[in-house]
Amino acid sequence: MKRGLIIDNIEQRPSQFLLCCTKKLQKELGVSNADGSNEGVPVERQWHANIFRAQRRKCLMFTHSITLYTFVVLRVLKKDLANIEQVFLENLELQLIQDGLEDPLILPPPDHIHHIPIKKSQNMSVVASMNDFIFRIKAHIEGSKGIQFADNYRLSSSINEMPVGAVNYWFPRDKLFEIIEENRRNNAG
Repeated sequence: MKRGLIIDNIEQRPSQFLLCCTKKLQKELGVSNADGSNEGVPVERQWHANIFRAQRRKCLMFTHSITLYTFVVLRVLKKDLANIEQVFLENLELQLIQDGLEDPLILPPPDHIHHIPIKKSQNMSVVASMNDFIFRIKAHIEGSKGIQFADNYRLSSSINEMPVGAVNYWFPRDKLFEIIEENRRNNAG
């Protein structure tokens, strides 16, 4: 499968995404002053990132700024944190496929993204929603066989198929797919 169909023209922007990280994640990454600004990155390309522990294992959560579409990465290692950009892109694509996006090629080819800027998360509404999602994920893991048997994609899909009050009780999955389709229509015509 050839990758590379993109929503926006990649040559026009240095980065397609912006990661807005919580203070806790910035500390784990060793980034004291987040270097990114949201200048040049449209809000529909901004994602929030957080780190949490479930059954003593580090986990990452990424949440879309507008739609609250979320995916988690369980059992994160130090090498994953050192390469957070690649972890983000790979898991975003896999989650979109898992959630039924027929054409997951909305991401630019990996060789076109050299750096995803990181900035401090300042949208407390998104962070509050993420904390609620973390609570739900931990409860699911504790109530099941444990983190070693948990599936990143099923957990994330369950969050995305739940109406969320912060986005007027839309389903995050449907809201993100609506934005993707709108961008495709705008770029096609």
